[in-house]
Amino acid sequence: MGLITNGVFDRNPKLKLILGHLGERIPYDLWRTNHWLEDVERPLADSRGDTISRKPLLHYFKNNIYITTSGHFSTETVKYVCDYIGADRILFSVDSPYEKVEAGAGWYDKDQENLTKALGGPQQYLDVGRENAKKLFKLGKYHDSDA
Repeated sequence: MGLITNGVFDRNPKLKLILGHLGERIPYDLWRTNHWLEDVERPLADSRGDTISRKPLLHYFKNNIYITTSGHFSTETVKYVCDYIGADRILFSVDSPYEKVEAGAGWYDKDQENLTKALGGPQQYLDVGRENAKKLFKLGKYHDSDA
């Protein structure tokens, strides 16, 4: 949050950050945190001439921040984050060595129908599974890149 509130993304709008564990619980407190920032912190900072972020927190989550599924193999939780921030900001991830690849990939494959609905459709399911990461990391063709 310090990167956001201290204006790092305002000064470097192309900078990208990846948060694990479905956003480290930040998406669930985003409204309250933004409310506090807008109504208390920003007016105080402006009155003192301090640097503070200029846009609502959600702007940075939709433009600078990606969120991974690492360690959170819950379709309901993914749906919440997707509805709030968007499928284009979510990356499939496992959190190895703390979670087993088989557990994460098993969840993603076995719950494909529900995840597809939660994410907004078949393209979003593929995007979260691999295409968002390929785009973010500018990955070209590689073995099984279209599997």
